[in-house]
Amino acid sequence: MGNHPAAGAISALMDRYRAAWKANDPAALKACWDPACKPLYLAEEIEETLEGWQAIERYWAMNEGLHADVELTFSQPVFTDLADGLLLGAWRMDWTIQFTDRPAMSGWNRVAAVYRQFPDSWRFAAWIEAPLAAITYVRKLYEERAGA
Repeated sequence: MGNHPAAGAISALMDRYRAAWKANDPAALKACWDPACKPLYLAEEIEETLEGWQAIERYWAMNEGLHADVELTFSQPVFTDLADGLLLGAWRMDWTIQFTDRPAMSGWNRVAAVYRQFPDSWRFAAWIEAPLAAITYVRKLYEERAGA
């Protein structure tokens, strides 16, 4: 796990977030976020940067109808302090999505998140999915498949 004093608490948040996606539960997803911030969310599969709760909740609601199951695994965390009680973290996110209307998909990408400390936990203030360039991603998929 990332070498930071908050790594354990942030990993617990990531576990709650993973469980909320698996449960397809927008309310549980929102509970992982700082309720007072103007959140920013950048998903890899859409071009729009989502700003504010209305846009993000609309995105979560849309996914609620598309996903039969979502499995996320977070690994390789790296953290850096931004300010007191504010932290930037980066992860590898492996994902598998079972859709309601088409075959399943899986892959991985990088995720960066801004975390804000609360008295009892850490919560998200921003979420950014940062996939590799297509040519690099495809090469890595082939290498991983070949066991390189």
